[in-house]
Amino acid sequence: MDPVYATREEVQRALDVEPTARSARQIDRALQSASRSVDALCHRRFFPWQGVRRFDWPDSQYRPSWRLWLDDNELISLTSLTSGGQTIATGDVLLYPAGGPPYNRIETSLGSSAAFGGGDTHQQDIAITGLWATGTTRRPPAPSLGRWPRRRPAR
Repeated sequence: MDPVYATREEVQRALDVEPTARSARQIDRALQSASRSVDALCHRRFFPWQGVRRFDWPDSQYRPSWRLWLDDNELISLTSLTSGGQTIATGDVLLYPAGGPPYNRIETSLGSSAAFGGGDTHQQDIAITGLWATGTTRRPPAPSLGRWPRRRPAR
């Protein structure tokens, strides 16, 4: 179960509800539903999670070959990094900003032989395992082209 953004006790106090098994289950369901609605509305989550994220390399932004921008993916700590099926040692990687997490980009050290790329295809070439702060849950829906609002004629 994903974390919720309030506690059962906070809701019970706010509503002045007596704690019962029935009310606890109802409040827990409402908290899960409301928290996932917040995630969906904002198109991101607000709790850390451990896992793997994959990135295309080279990306379509024509960025330097040693730098990977994480965009909306905020990294707290790096566990492992692979590119083109080859493991890159965490000691050969620099995380930015240097002030500490969350990190918004990763660079291979120019003083090492580490490099991104080398896979059969650019798609999903880089895999980063670590603790992620937040990140997009999904992209917002594309605008509908079906109906446009009617404009009133000028008077």
